[in-house]
Amino acid sequence: MHPDHPGHGTAVAGAVLSIAPDARIISVKVLNEYNRNPGVTRTRLYYEMFLDVFKDADTVDLIDKNLRNFIPFKPLEGSASTGQGGTQ
Repeated sequence: MHPDHPGHGTAVAGAVLSIAPDARIISVKVLNEYNRNPGVTRTRLYYEMFLDVFKDADTVDLIDKNLRNFIPFKPLEGSASTGQGGTQ
């Protein structure tokens, strides 16, 4: 296990803010959980980051440019979808 060096996070946050002054810096402590289960911790951080970043968005379009034979579906405003290609 690596020791938690005081000031390291502050230095990293300062470097990020010097490049991206509008960045939002949050503090999370996950080393103990990561040491217990790295895969679950990585996945949770990934999903929670997306939830936080897009929480105020009316719509979000995330499309992988490497997908082949994929047609993005965007519902019309006010319409409902069953999530299985049909409509309600």
